[in-house]
This record gives sequence, C-alpha cells and structure tokens, in this order.
Amino acid sequence: MGLFRTTIGIENLTRRGQVSDVPEALVDTASEFTWIPRAVLESLGIEVEGIRGFIVADGRRIERQIGYAIIHVGGTSGIDYVVFAEESDFPILGAHSLEGLNLRVDPVKKQLVDAGPILAVAAAYDALMSSRSAAAATASLNAGAGARSHDWIPHNRSSSDARSSRFMLLRR
Repeated sequence: MGLFRTTIGIENLTRRGQVSDVPEALVDTASEFTWIPRAVLESLGIEVEGIRGFIVADGRRIERQIGYAIIHVGGTSGIDYVVFAEESDFPILGAHSLEGLNLRVDPVKKQLVDAGPILAVAAAYDALMSSRSAAAATASLNAGAGARSHDWIPHNRSSSDARSSRFMLLRR
C-alpha cells in the first residue's frame, strides 16, 4: 500500500478545548491502536485506564498502558483508545481509529479520505444480500454504498470465516 505520515490532534475527552498535535504519525492499517507519545498524553491530563499486550514488528511482546482520548485527523474526530507510547515507540494512527472515524487510506494520493456511508443495520445488509446475486450486490457496493478497504463483501467461494461463508475480506 505504501506508507505515509499525517498529523494527529489529541484532546482530553473530560477536559475539552486543548488539542495537541502529533506531527509525522505513521498511518499503519496493520496496527490496531493509535500510539501517542506518553508526554503528550500526560500533558493533556489523559489518564491510564489499563495495560494491554502487543506484538511489535520485530516479533517481540511488550506491554503498554492505554487510555481514551479524542482523536482529530482527516477533517473528523472521535473518541478512541490511545497507547501511551514510550520514547522508543513510533507515533502511529491505527486501524481502530481509522474505522471509528470512518476514514480509509487512499494509497495513490497517500492521504486519508472519507470511507463513505456507514452501514447502519446489519439486518438490512443481509436482506440486500439475500435479494440480490453476489455480483449485483458487489456492484451496488462499488457504485456508491462505500465499500472500504476492510469491508466484507459477498462471494461464492467457500470460506472458513466465522462471520459467514458468503463473505470475504475486500482488500483494495
């Protein structure tokens, strides 16, 4: 896909008003959470809510503290998990934030873009799938229903996916 960086704004959800920018954060769809330097989170008064284990790129297992913050990026904002990144860690915008903010990666322009309409009711999606052929449903999604790079689309191949054997992960 190609890597690129962006600026992330971070705000304390209980003390609104001050947004601290984290420039040059790596946009990493393979990383689940967003990693923000500890000093930034502490300066905003963001509290530690727990500890999570992570596997980093070189295969090591590490533990980091996590909290909650308002993430500002790509012209939108929302509440999400943040990892208290240590000095040896990179600032990262992760997939959980991208999904929650309804953003997707445009790999050609190397920028974040709106992912399109959000599926509001899964039952409605299932009804669409049962009333259309897989090809027609896929065409409908591609024509304007806003399939994102991580959406599940219908297919006719067998799958061991726990969600449904009628869907596969779409990677663009």
